[in-house]
Amino acid sequence: MSTIPQTNRSGTGHETRDADVMSLTLLAAILVVGGVIIFIAVSIMMHVLGSHQSPEKNAAVTTLRLQIQPTDDLAKMQAHDNAELSSYGWIDRSKQVVRIPIDRAMQLIVERGLPNVGANQTPLSMMQARSREEEAVEKQPRAHQ
Repeated sequence: MSTIPQTNRSGTGHETRDADVMSLTLLAAILVVGGVIIFIAVSIMMHVLGSHQSPEKNAAVTTLRLQIQPTDDLAKMQAHDNAELSSYGWIDRSKQVVRIPIDRAMQLIVERGLPNVGANQTPLSMMQARSREEEAVEKQPRAHQ
């Protein structure tokens, strides 16, 4: 079979029949009617959903503001994080979990070495064992301090 375009008997080299105007008009009409139906449906949905929205929610949304000075906010957040990393404090007082400065934590690791927790255990088995220990502690009655 040849890949060279064939010409018709008149030698024009293009389609000589007209496009089906009725089919194209029908397709265009269907698209326009569909667009109008979708527009009406979305308008009705917006009206219905807008009437169900409470004024309190609108007030809460209008009070939200963007950051006025994001670089200052970032600097404040970083200063707060650095203060927490370099100070002592409670993480959970009821479980007696404390936070120590990161420099002191590194010194303790160098002096004592890493704890031998989970030797020959997979992370999954360690997590399962830890959750069983926590459940056992929660089931035990606590003495008042």
